[in-house]
Amino acid sequence: MSIEQIKYFYYIAKYKNITKVAKDLHISQPALSQQLQKFENSLGYKLLERSNKGTELTEMGKIVFYYSERIVDIYSKMLDELNYKTTNYETIRIDACCSIDEYLITKVLCDPNINMNIKNNIRYKLFSQPPERIIENLRNGVCDIGFMCENFVDRDFHCKEISKIEFILFSSPSYNIPKEIELSDLSKYPFITMNESYEFRVRLIKNLTMLGYDIKKLNIIVELGSFESIKKAVSSSIGIAFLPDIAMKDDLSHARFKKINIRCPKIIQSFNMIYKKMPENDYINKFAKYLFNRMLMPSE
Repeated sequence: MSIEQIKYFYYIAKYKNITKVAKDLHISQPALSQQLQKFENSLGYKLLERSNKGTELTEMGKIVFYYSERIVDIYSKMLDELNYKTTNYETIRIDACCSIDEYLITKVLCDPNINMNIKNNIRYKLFSQPPERIIENLRNGVCDIGFMCENFVDRDFHCKEISKIEFILFSSPSYNIPKEIELSDLSKYPFITMNESYEFRVRLIKNLTMLGYDIKKLNIIVELGSFESIKKAVSSSIGIAFLPDIAMKDDLSHARFKKINIRCPKIIQSFNMIYKKMPENDYINKFAKYLFNRMLMPSE
C-alpha cells in the first residue's frame, strides 16, 4: 500500500468516475485500475462496485473512504510544512461550505495587494467542505480558517459573523410567474435545488420550515451540484430556484433573471468565519482579521 494508491482510491470514490480521475491525474485508465486493484488486494476487501454508470462504494469502501479523505488532507498539510522549511513559503488553508467560496472568498484572495497587508511569501489553498468536516479539520490543524453557517462554540476558537446572506427566489425573465407570490404558492411551480448533501439546501429547508411552509409540498424536479448549474437550469425556463443574493447580484443587475418577491419575512442566513485563537502577531491571525474587514457587510 502507498499514499498514491490511497489518493487514487479517494478521488475515484469522490468523483465516482475512473475515466475523469485518470484524466485529471494524468495517468492511463488501465494503470489507475491496476493501482486500485493493488490497493484492494493489500486491504483484503472489495472497495468499489464498478458498472457502466460509474462506481459505488461497498460497505468496506465507505469505511476506507472516510479515513482516506483524512489521510490525504493530513498528507497535504505535511507537504506544506516541509515546503515551508525549504522555500520559506507559509501556506494558509481555508475550508468553506455552501459553495460560497467562489463568491465571497475568492475575490479577496485574488487581491494582488493581499500579502502587503499580511506578510510576504504566503500561499493560499481554498477547499469546499461540509460543515462537520470543516470543524474536524479546524480541530486537527488541517484547516487554518473555516467559513460556514453553523455557529461554532469552542473556547479555543474565534467564531465571527462576517455576512448575512439573503435567499433570493428567481426565474428566467420569460417564465410565467408573477413578480410577487405567497409562500404557499411555491408548490405551484417546478422547483430546482441543490443536492441534499449541500448545506445551502439544508439551511434553505430549515428557514422555509421556520416560516411555516410544508417542505413536502415542494415540486422538486431536479437536484444539481453547483450554483452555476442551477442558473443554467432556471435560464432554460423549466422552473424556479433559490440562491444566495451574493451569487445573484450580477445576474439580476443585468436582467439575466427575474427576482420573485415572496409575501413573508426575508429568508436570511448568517455566515461565520472560524479560526483558532493565537498571538496577535501570528500571520494567520492577521490574515483572519484582514478577511473579516474585507468581507461583505451584513445585508439590511
